[in-house]
Amino acid sequence: MNLRTIRSAILSILDANNTTTSSSDISASLQTRVQKVIAGHPKRPVGLDEYPVVFVSLSGKTESAPFLGNVATRDMAVTWTVHCLTCLSDSATSAENECITLADNVEKCLRNYIDLSGTVDYSNLEDTEYTLEDADSTYVHTARIGLLTKLWSRT
Repeated sequence: MNLRTIRSAILSILDANNTTTSSSDISASLQTRVQKVIAGHPKRPVGLDEYPVVFVSLSGKTESAPFLGNVATRDMAVTWTVHCLTCLSDSATSAENECITLADNVEKCLRNYIDLSGTVDYSNLEDTEYTLEDADSTYVHTARIGLLTKLWSRT
């Protein structure tokens, strides 16, 4: 399985669910709808008009090839980080609440696509970490959601 295909599936799912008609709308209850869903890491500069924004980046991959009887199998676990960024000038608390809401929405969406639309055999949300950065009278909150994807194949 091509890692770009998995990343593309994650991006497509999040992007397709950034609409008010989706039951898993990633922008539900946010002050401003998610402006972009991007492949990459949030160290890339983002303009103030691009918040809230979601990045999807590859974190790691492990593979094993055990034998089950006479059948060789190949197991691959790929970890991803879904970065949810919000930026508000009101207060740190408002920015944090906005980030929590965005992360909750993204987690709900991904739980509804456990096989990422048939791209993987299994996916699971592992953990979510929150951070705050304040600069120039704005508060940027980031939630980093760990997403584990698994693929099994017989060779």
